[in-house]
Amino acid sequence: MKTRYLLFVIIAAFLTGAAGCKKEGQKNTTAITSAIVGRWYVNKEEITGTLGGLDQQLDTVYNGSAFDTGDFAMFLDNGTAVISSSGGFELTGKTVVTDGSGKVVDASKQYNFGVSASTLTLKSTLQLPNANTLPNPRIETIVQLDNTTLVLTYTITNNTGMTVTYKTWYFRDILES
Repeated sequence: MKTRYLLFVIIAAFLTGAAGCKKEGQKNTTAITSAIVGRWYVNKEEITGTLGGLDQQLDTVYNGSAFDTGDFAMFLDNGTAVISSSGGFELTGKTVVTDGSGKVVDASKQYNFGVSASTLTLKSTLQLPNANTLPNPRIETIVQLDNTTLVLTYTITNNTGMTVTYKTWYFRDILES
């Protein structure tokens, strides 16, 4: 009888501890999701490309003057996001699209987003042409998140086999939060 009682106490303690861990994880995810809500402006981006090992590594860094108010990520509390860019920032340089009169046209994409621990998942809301499917989600790692700074990184392998890593620094205007 004592053995059964002891076993019951141990199981109950384990289940209570496991439930507490799950709630703590949910609290952390909720806190991160709340902290990321707002408009974040890009102020630096590092792009590293590797093809065939470190001997063929390329690096490109864009700093504040390369960006304008059209370069931002905006996360809303309803789980949607808009990522806007004043051009294409790549290893080979920045490209821009203009309207014909020389005015730069900002490109923006809409996403549904989710946060789990340090992982940010961005699911495009735009369907692929001639398909009934959405593109694969973009998975980013949250490197830093506080009241004024957000740092995200993600890695892709392009069609030439090059692995490209983007690390982007954002700042939040305190007056907007």
